[in-house]
Amino acid sequence: MMSRTPCLAVTVFLALVIAGALSAEDGPDYSEAGFYVLPQIGGAFFRSDVFVAFQDDFDEPETFSQEVNNKISYGLRLGHRWEHIAVELDGDYVPGTVNSFNVTLNGKWFPWTYRIQPYLMLGMGISYVRPVITDGFGVTQFGETVFAMRGGIGAELYVTEHWYTDVGVIYHYVSGPANRVSGGRSFNQGYLGVRGGIGYRFF
Repeated sequence: MMSRTPCLAVTVFLALVIAGALSAEDGPDYSEAGFYVLPQIGGAFFRSDVFVAFQDDFDEPETFSQEVNNKISYGLRLGHRWEHIAVELDGDYVPGTVNSFNVTLNGKWFPWTYRIQPYLMLGMGISYVRPVITDGFGVTQFGETVFAMRGGIGAELYVTEHWYTDVGVIYHYVSGPANRVSGGRSFNQGYLGVRGGIGYRFF
């Protein structure tokens, strides 16, 4: 699935661009500058369905594997929109086998300001990753704060000049924990996210 993601993302973005162009004659120009708030909910799909942990407290390291059960993410975005660009603080929480608290500062670019507005997004920040390992010794949790980046595509659909819906696809990448033992455990937390919400613009 992950190998097909770039092609799927490009196809979806082109479809959104075409839809946005067709919406040029459908209503006013939504280009007023102002702050906005956007609660969101979505799904998190990790690189692998199996989480692997390494126990190195013995003479011979042991490996434990278990299914990743992350399904839903919850978040909130606060930002400021100008005509074709926006800057936002993007925070979300992904519960499950790999608990993840993520905060990034994103930049967004909108090619136009009609009723349907596709956008490109790129951001960076931090993630606090706390895997939950169930092995022969019980349940173990450990956490680590790492550098994070995310990028994606999406679109805003304006219902009124203030209210709109937002849907998007992102990829969230973390550095540090991947391929490295931390406190006797190793994990990889990068995931593909699909999310949406209802936003409000203040102007």
